[in-house]
Amino acid sequence: MVLRNVLHKRRLSAPPYLTRCLLVFLLLLLCLMKGDLQREGAAETSIMILWNSPCTAPDAQKVLYSLTDRITVKEHSEDFSICTLRSEAPDAFLQTLTSHPLIRIAEKNADISLFSLSEVPAFPAQWGFHNTGEYPYYVNKAPFLRPSLADVDINLPEAVDLLSSLSEKRTVTVAVIDTGIDILHPALRDHIFVNTGEIPGNGIDDDGNGLVDDVNGWDFYHGDNTVIHDTVDEAGNRIAKPDDDDTHGTHVAGILAASGEVVGAGYGIDLRILPLKIHGGEHRTGSIANAVKAIKYAQQMGADLCNLSWGTPTYSALLETVMRESSMLFVVAAGNGAANNNASPIYPACFSLPNMISVAAITPFGTLSSDSNYGTNTVDLAAPGQELYSTLVGGGYGYRSGTSMATPVVTGVAALIYSTAEHLYPAAVKELILQTRKPLPALEGYLKNAGIPDAFAALSQRDILVPDTMPPTLSPVTSFRGNEILVTLNPEDLGGSGYRLI
Repeated sequence: MVLRNVLHKRRLSAPPYLTRCLLVFLLLLLCLMKGDLQREGAAETSIMILWNSPCTAPDAQKVLYSLTDRITVKEHSEDFSICTLRSEAPDAFLQTLTSHPLIRIAEKNADISLFSLSEVPAFPAQWGFHNTGEYPYYVNKAPFLRPSLADVDINLPEAVDLLSSLSEKRTVTVAVIDTGIDILHPALRDHIFVNTGEIPGNGIDDDGNGLVDDVNGWDFYHGDNTVIHDTVDEAGNRIAKPDDDDTHGTHVAGILAASGEVVGAGYGIDLRILPLKIHGGEHRTGSIANAVKAIKYAQQMGADLCNLSWGTPTYSALLETVMRESSMLFVVAAGNGAANNNASPIYPACFSLPNMISVAAITPFGTLSSDSNYGTNTVDLAAPGQELYSTLVGGGYGYRSGTSMATPVVTGVAALIYSTAEHLYPAAVKELILQTRKPLPALEGYLKNAGIPDAFAALSQRDILVPDTMPPTLSPVTSFRGNEILVTLNPEDLGGSGYRLI
């Protein structure tokens, strides 16, 4: 009886080693489940990749999958990919990507911000183009004369008179990479770029560039061809959609190219604006990745210049590389933080590129605007940027201030120069604008070149510009890696970007 009880108790109790095995198995299972949960819930990071050479999206994904299955190609064009990385430690993985022989640059995407200040609806008063010592500021169409310093302007009337004496002027295309632009505005609609390779509204990618019906530019924020987002208010007036404000880009475009009730700095030539929207939503957010896509598209469409009235504190080697290797001239805003860009860099304004001009803003008295950034090593010159009157969504007009508004003033002057000849070097146009600037003593100690553009002086000395007619030279360098022969072609060119053939 005792023996049977003992045996019965042993049957009810599992051997100790089985218990331990079961516990270990459960712990391993929990760890695996935790790992899967962490992986599924890992933060997603937007990654940009610039490849060493053009490739297809499947080939790019194949290379990335050889490294990890946590990265997915979301968008791809030629040598540029935008990817999503699911990882809690993206910085460590970026080092792995950068060291790969097929990848040139890999870095995280980042937000970029527009540079603009106050906006007050008003009637025309363009002191920045012609300053007599006072200018009307209109509130509800009632004029209030404000004092200013005579001749603090870009001498636009004199420049237009000079242009009218030239028998031949070519069309100039400027990419405005910004929010959307009201292409229906009476002062802008005759200056909007038209992609002749597309048939409007047929829903077909006629020119084979991967974008359907990109007739008047492209919206990289929404991924379609809606370069203007407007609505109708209670009074029946067409206005910008509040949750996708395209007023900023429309105002910039007017300062650059308007004609009608107001004029732009590029007045007197056939100037075409290529609207490329990269900012959207209520807060007009943008990203470096979309900026890169827009720059590449502008290059593809044959743009001469790019106006960039935005910036970011995040340095991007990829953005800098794409800009440097472009044949376009970039005019960029210095920023509105009242900060020294030497100490607190804003990009792309602080890139050191021969084909880029960074711009601060001045008041009608020729002094630096109180909110304008500056920098003796980083900001090239200034331009009128306070209370500039320009176009608004819906056909109206109003005032805005900031380095965003000063930038298209310089872009317009550069466009006037570009209209006088074919194949100009971007660096040469930049130097012409800087060397013929109108000096302003109040800017000494704030900028590389203490002054603002003088459109008339620049056009008067346009003969010093030499057209880019020489092809680049290619110097091959041969090396070996295992059984492979590597040939690196080093292009050399006197052009502003340093590269004309990649």
